[in-house]
Amino acid sequence: MADPQAAALTALFKVTFFKPFIDTVSKQAIKFDLRGAARKYRKSVKDRYNVIRVMGMSQPTPLRNLYVRVNILEKITAGKRLSQEDIESLLQRDQEDRLDPAKRKTKTGVEVANSLNKIIVLGKPGAGKTTFLKFLALAAIDNDLRTQHIPVFIGLKDWSDSGKSLLAFIVDQFDICGFPEAKPYVERMLALGKCLLLLDGFDEVTADVERAIREIRIFSDKYAANQFVLSCRIAAFNYVFVHFTEVEMADFDDEQIQAFVDSWFQAEPKMARDCWAELTARENAPVKELASNPLLLTLLCIAFDEQLGFPPNRAELYQVAVEALLRKWDSSRRIQRPEVYHALSLRKKESLLSRIAAETFEKGQYALKQIQVEVLIRAYIEHLPEANPEEVDVNSEAILKGIEAQHGLLAERARGIYTFSHLTLHEYFTAKYIVENQHKQAVARLVRAHLFDSKWREVFLLTAGMLEEADSLLVAMRSELSRAATTIQSILRQAADCVKPDTPFTPSASRAFALFYILGMAHALACDRDRALTRDRARALTRDRARDLAPALDRALDLARALFYDPALACARALAHALDFAHALNFAPALDRDFTRALDFAPALAPALARDRALDFALDRAHGRARDRDRDHYLYGSELLVRCMDVDGYVSKPVREQLMDSLLVEPWKPPKELKSLIS
Repeated sequence: MADPQAAALTALFKVTFFKPFIDTVSKQAIKFDLRGAARKYRKSVKDRYNVIRVMGMSQPTPLRNLYVRVNILEKITAGKRLSQEDIESLLQRDQEDRLDPAKRKTKTGVEVANSLNKIIVLGKPGAGKTTFLKFLALAAIDNDLRTQHIPVFIGLKDWSDSGKSLLAFIVDQFDICGFPEAKPYVERMLALGKCLLLLDGFDEVTADVERAIREIRIFSDKYAANQFVLSCRIAAFNYVFVHFTEVEMADFDDEQIQAFVDSWFQAEPKMARDCWAELTARENAPVKELASNPLLLTLLCIAFDEQLGFPPNRAELYQVAVEALLRKWDSSRRIQRPEVYHALSLRKKESLLSRIAAETFEKGQYALKQIQVEVLIRAYIEHLPEANPEEVDVNSEAILKGIEAQHGLLAERARGIYTFSHLTLHEYFTAKYIVENQHKQAVARLVRAHLFDSKWREVFLLTAGMLEEADSLLVAMRSELSRAATTIQSILRQAADCVKPDTPFTPSASRAFALFYILGMAHALACDRDRALTRDRARALTRDRARDLAPALDRALDLARALFYDPALACARALAHALDFAHALNFAPALDRDFTRALDFAPALAPALARDRALDFALDRAHGRARDRDRDHYLYGSELLVRCMDVDGYVSKPVREQLMDSLLVEPWKPPKELKSLIS
């Protein structure tokens, strides 16, 4: 049976070959095997462009097996007019409506290709621009686009380096695809508007850029009936092609991320499910932010495949991502870009980004005005030995644009407003600055100022993983916790008194579970207290008391999760009961049933607990808001301390043992051997 797609391409070849050349081409040319040429061209396009091999992949993969539908933004991000405050409010990790291009109004890439004749596809480094253009070549060769065109893929760097005219370079592509002596055919095909010209990587043109601009303009005007798709990095695009419409590739959304993961692990569906489950786990929210970029998502899949999970030390993962964007992405494709400022090496770029990150994160600033970033860059480069004072201002702007265009680590979110491309990278570079400035007491300041601020949580975890030795950080955290525990020591003693000496769990895990149980019972009894009152009054009291205790219950449950790492069945059973009970507290009809189940289980860890003890705690209103705050801070900080010890950084054995033994025990005084670690 004939291949209908090959037949369609053959028909297109005939339209543009036979009629125009019947009188002008030699008889030998008239006998040219068009069907064979069409078949060869189609096969060559498939062989050349149905292949993807991203940095880090051990072998090439068929593009069709891995390709995920791309979304195109209808409005360019950098052209939007948003205030710094608007962007700040949208960049919080706990906001559902994040500043995520994938959540703004988009069309699919194919829809855009079917609706526009001249397109400039803009995108950040690693956004998948080349992959998208290769996909369009395959879609055209398979007749899957609205208008049937013969695709011609042109790597603009290769063309520019060749020194040839654009027409001569296109003729070469046909020769490579098994169509020799094709110049008259190519000219006629272009004159009839039968081509889809895919011009890839305008930002990669480094030799005689003005000549490239001029020739593309003239060529696209002369052969205006053809379709043109040109790709370029966002910040590198400072040129105007009047008749082209600019569009921007959107970040991957959750649906696309999951589709990519499924495609990557298509031979191992369980691995795909496991990878997606880890990506969407609450504790991996910072990792998942990177997955919106196809290049970084590829690196995440490679890391997961190699280690059967993401490394506990996320700093190592982020370092790989940063190195990919700073060093390896261009070098893996043999692209050498001109440096905008010769004195700024890659190491100094990292140092510069760390300073920008630390100074702005300290102020709670995630969205930065362009002038603010340029001031920070100027303050850095003016101290470099090679700095020329007369050129510092010019260099500051060029460096900002260069970092955005070449590496994608800073991004223009709206006109004149910049952010780090991911909040995760802002946190990473902040932690990097702290680690590199230990001699300036940066670690001590971090603990004193930000231990109880959840916005700094990831910075603590990254710092613990990046420090050559994390002992001083952890001991400083434990000392700060003790200072915050003065108003809640009675609660902690109550939990400690409930622990049986022969419990199968570690003392710290037992104390955490007992504390969780007390708070859970208090929460439940606060909800159950006023059944005899009028319904409206009971609801009001229940709501107020439940609201007061709910954060503490959540914190204690997080701490219990952090400590219950013993794989023994008993531990799993204890945690299952704890989670079931916490879940049940959200549903009033189930309260009585779950009280009974929880009380049945409680003797395993807390035989002395009684309803009146929990009730006394729940109804103790004398402690006031300060005690609530201290309790929540203490529980949050204790859980963070445990997580920091578990990030696969280096912690000496004596420090680890001392800290674990003293967890939830107050007052705490560091033993003599640890005092030297406290600044």
